[in-house]
Amino acid sequence: MKMEDAETYNFFFYGTLCHPTILSRVLRRPVDGLQFEDAILPGYTRHHVKNEDYPAVIDKQSAEKLLSATSEARDVDFSTRGTLVKGLDLRDVMALDTFEGNQYARRQLPIRIMGSGPAISQADRADSSGVSKPSSALSAVGQAVAAVKTALSPDGPGGGLKGDQADDAGQVAWVYVWSDDIKHLEPSIWDFETFVRDKADVWTGSSTKEYDDVERHHAEQKSHGTTGEQARNGTASELEGQRKEGYPDFGHNMLKYWAFKDGYLNFNNGSYGSPPLPVLRAIRSLSDECEARPDHFIKRAYLPHLHEARRRVTELIGASMDEVVIVPGATHGMNNILREIDWAEGDIILAYNTTYGAVAQTIKYLVDRNPTLSLEVISLDFPVSHAEIVKRTEEVLAKYNSPAIPNYTGQAKPTGLDVKKRIRGLVIDQIASMPGMIYPMDSLVGLCKKYGVYSMVDAAHAIGQVKTDVKASDPDFWVSNCHKWLYAHRACAVLYIPNRNQGLIRSSLPTGYGYESESHPAPGVTRKQEWAKQYDYVSTQDWGPFFSINSALDFRKEIGGEDRIIAYNHALAVAGGKRLAERWGGERVVMETPEGELTAAMLNVFLPDFPVPEKAEEALEAKKYIEDKLFEGDAFCAIYAHAGKVCARFSCQVWIELEDFDRIADILDDAMAGIRQGKHRSREMVGSEMLHRTEDVPIMKDE
Repeated sequence: MKMEDAETYNFFFYGTLCHPTILSRVLRRPVDGLQFEDAILPGYTRHHVKNEDYPAVIDKQSAEKLLSATSEARDVDFSTRGTLVKGLDLRDVMALDTFEGNQYARRQLPIRIMGSGPAISQADRADSSGVSKPSSALSAVGQAVAAVKTALSPDGPGGGLKGDQADDAGQVAWVYVWSDDIKHLEPSIWDFETFVRDKADVWTGSSTKEYDDVERHHAEQKSHGTTGEQARNGTASELEGQRKEGYPDFGHNMLKYWAFKDGYLNFNNGSYGSPPLPVLRAIRSLSDECEARPDHFIKRAYLPHLHEARRRVTELIGASMDEVVIVPGATHGMNNILREIDWAEGDIILAYNTTYGAVAQTIKYLVDRNPTLSLEVISLDFPVSHAEIVKRTEEVLAKYNSPAIPNYTGQAKPTGLDVKKRIRGLVIDQIASMPGMIYPMDSLVGLCKKYGVYSMVDAAHAIGQVKTDVKASDPDFWVSNCHKWLYAHRACAVLYIPNRNQGLIRSSLPTGYGYESESHPAPGVTRKQEWAKQYDYVSTQDWGPFFSINSALDFRKEIGGEDRIIAYNHALAVAGGKRLAERWGGERVVMETPEGELTAAMLNVFLPDFPVPEKAEEALEAKKYIEDKLFEGDAFCAIYAHAGKVCARFSCQVWIELEDFDRIADILDDAMAGIRQGKHRSREMVGSEMLHRTEDVPIMKDE
């Protein structure tokens, strides 16, 4: 059952949501109208989440790893008993997603109905708000809880059945599967009856922190007035985060905070960024201050501004200040990393065909300068599931490297299956540029640790588009532009290198005053090499963009904060995708998986019925023709080719409304009609008009 096609959805619950009162509170409505059936999930086990009351399910392979050091591994039944709930609507799904949080991924999995288990009757009664009254919660649902306990008990009806012994009446249902590291799980199997006995009274009480997020979600949905039908069809007049009491409404109302020409539709914030007017005013004021007394500003005033920007962006990504510096851009930061690592003979750098062009060219440059270094490329044609990306990546890593022996320093140390060859570094896009897809960064970083490989994360599009905790993800290197999605002025980026790896990056780029030579130490003084200190003053430059991080973060707080901005931009991308899919002929228009795991705030679509030019010269002519049409229409989105098709990328931002997709789609329809008629060939190509010539556009191929 696909969520886009159905009015109601089936979910398999295996933990706290098997309790009717808890489910009712999460959905914020009575659950009498839902249908409940005893069921099992084959091939998954249910474990305690460390220091929590609730469980998580993991597949057999992960469970075997978790249980490998325990005696329980011999006796575990690799299936999970639970409850199939039918009749949930889209609003229920949105509430459940919020309640489960980002440690779980929603998957469609096969389940089996328990042949001899009776359906659970709902005796729950709620007040008019849809929330069960705490004083009578346990007694009101006594029959239902007892039925669930019986269904989940090995001794109850249907008990003791293995996954392959259950009723053959199999179905597919949505299941929340653990997506975080299994190190956060206990080997012990979670038991529903124990939860009901020891913990249910806490969860069914009048107040508990576990419901804070979902309560905020319901409050926002009520204020927005958005129905499930509107959201499903991409016709919602108000999206998540669009309105928040005490803050300006998102949409066209926000255009007054930007310097865009009247009527200009900017759907390409992701390429170059667009600082709001308060940020522009702030850096102009700082520029005036500098010009009034240049020497005083540079020798006394500028460093406190820089350190404040570092401090605030450090807090945003969850790092320590001595692990963070500000650099001119993500490409600059990636060059600093790639050029400073002391690559050895036989080292391989692994990348993807979606690796950003300038970064890809940097790797090629290093290979050209060092013939003992080589490049290998993993080619992906999106949409590709996160699971498949991880699988394909591990296949290549395992082809060259053996699993790494734990190193007390925490640094990567690869061991090649062939003594002359090993993968030493993997370049990971947290969110790729084109197509603008979310990569499973945490899982890929975990693979790097497994095989002793440097994880070098190009997160150019991450900060401001998705929330990131670099300490939790723990990459070896991470760099993100602040001028794309964070609203700082172009160009500036944050470079994070954990303390364990700072000795690998001996110099800033370019080398500045802060460098300390081992062979020629500074005469007359004793100072130690400090990685972050080198970036305080590299050379005379315009520091305004670096300082603009402070005013950008102030502005974001003033319009409602990180969570609101990120939620609206994502909701807009999802709803816009549904709108274009309906217009252009179906789900396959949108570059996304059924799980919805690839899209943050950049919507990527395949342009329909588009004749893909075979020659690169004509492809560039077609690209220029489309861009000219967009400029004529006073709008812009990114146009690119992927998987043999022509695609468009829409960067969704707070100044955009859902109806803007119709306007830009009209322009693209006109451009595509012109190309089908061959009109792009009649236009004279002037080299100075294009940023790139045909031969300048780098292409990564799977070699």
